[in-house]
Amino acid sequence: MKRSILLVLLTAFSCTKPAAPNPALAEKSLLDFAAYKSGENWGPALQQASKECRRIHIPAGTYRMSAVRVASDTEITGEGEATVIIPTSTILFRVEGLADEPVTIGADIPDFSNSLTLSREAGFQKGDMLILQSQRNCMFREDCGDWTLGQTESKGRTCFFGEIREVAAAEGAQITLTDNLQFPFYKANATGETVKDGFEARGATTAMRVVPAENVTIRNLSVKNIPKCLEIIRFKYARHCSASDITALSEERYEDGAQLQLFKTNLAADCHFYRCHSRFSGAAADQVKGIGHIYANYSIFNTFRLISSDRCSFEECSDNAASHAFSVTYGNGSIPSVHCKVTGCRSDNSVWAGVVSQQCTPWTELSGNTVTGSSQGIFAGSRFSVIRGNTVTTTLPYDTDHYYAHLSRGGTTGIAVFEGYARGCKIKDNTVIGFRTGIAVMDGYEKNNIFDGPADLTVSGNRVRDCFNGFKVVRNSYNKAAVDLAATLTGNEFHAAAEAAATGIGIDRGRAGGITLSDNSLTGFATEIKP
Repeated sequence: MKRSILLVLLTAFSCTKPAAPNPALAEKSLLDFAAYKSGENWGPALQQASKECRRIHIPAGTYRMSAVRVASDTEITGEGEATVIIPTSTILFRVEGLADEPVTIGADIPDFSNSLTLSREAGFQKGDMLILQSQRNCMFREDCGDWTLGQTESKGRTCFFGEIREVAAAEGAQITLTDNLQFPFYKANATGETVKDGFEARGATTAMRVVPAENVTIRNLSVKNIPKCLEIIRFKYARHCSASDITALSEERYEDGAQLQLFKTNLAADCHFYRCHSRFSGAAADQVKGIGHIYANYSIFNTFRLISSDRCSFEECSDNAASHAFSVTYGNGSIPSVHCKVTGCRSDNSVWAGVVSQQCTPWTELSGNTVTGSSQGIFAGSRFSVIRGNTVTTTLPYDTDHYYAHLSRGGTTGIAVFEGYARGCKIKDNTVIGFRTGIAVMDGYEKNNIFDGPADLTVSGNRVRDCFNGFKVVRNSYNKAAVDLAATLTGNEFHAAAEAAATGIGIDRGRAGGITLSDNSLTGFATEIKP
């Protein structure tokens, strides 16, 4: 009897899947729902259409639209540039599932297993999305050893081990997953954890049940953005969703300090953006140019952003101005991003990097991208990243000297692994032109963000031209000990800039050992290899 009452209560208070659109209404025009408009606002009309139809067509025309929460199994299609949407809210398309409160686990989870026991029954069902979040901060090397995914001294940056999984079976408090876990350290309590003063702490590993928004497609639209709207599409608690052939046009100046993330995932799995484009012109373009090369502006305009997500991607997308255009990262206090991709994309004129994967984003692929005009091209701070087949160029002066591109740290840099925890990476078959430093291994600014052990880095088949430094190891002032970098440079072509004849260095080891060289071509440098 007690168990039956508990099940009723769990059903009443846990997330339930929203009703699917009526399959009988295969496709309708947004105009069919004009009666649901609020004045000139088409948002309520599209919201109603999303409840009733699987496929919604938005004909050519201009539509003012408030935020729309898109139901699962919905396809929204426009007519390209002829279908123009003007948002009126901070977000336009909200593709977001429903999440319960997290439940603590009842026992330690064996490392890399596919089953877990919760502290109580929590209403999980087969097919649910499960978000597991550890009690262990993956940025504390004291507790994580070789599994550390990053390191920070900033109390505002915390990332706990965690991952997004699908439930294969649930019986009471016992959960079986469709795949094995990829991280260790899921403990029932935080006994023995190191918690530094001021950092966020968690007492136990938790599992959160999510009924995701899934199988949503949004495509073939143009958005004329306004300063109030900071997100065009957000995939959150979402699975198997995509957005394609969408162009966002920004002409007006945004408010100072605005966090612009036009195309974004957060705690999503298998969600993708194809051929989506961000275009700045007029006052908006002038604002980006004038935000300054100071740290405070580093994250202002991250127009394409993957946050704490699994197997998500940007493919064949583009941006013409940003602080950094394409970013794979994690949410503060959340979980890592894993197996994400930025491929075939183009970034022009970013203030910082055109493409970046931050710490705590292992197994990232950054390939086939084109970056022009930024002080940093493609940077990876994450383990097991692959940077392959990219073309990175800049026309910034060789004496450019600003935060993150100080001359003392190599100046402008085409491709780099950075901040000490980008280990096991491969930099292969890229073209780098016009930077002060072509390819680098770069310590971070904070004391613990350094390469103080093997990087297990492979740099092969790259073509570096018109640079002062072909390859450079940048060590910060805290990194004085001898280090065996365990890096291999093979089959690369390094050609110096004409101005570098008296000072250029083909390969600067930066007081690091363990660098193996074979079949590299160095041309025009004052010093071909610096010990």
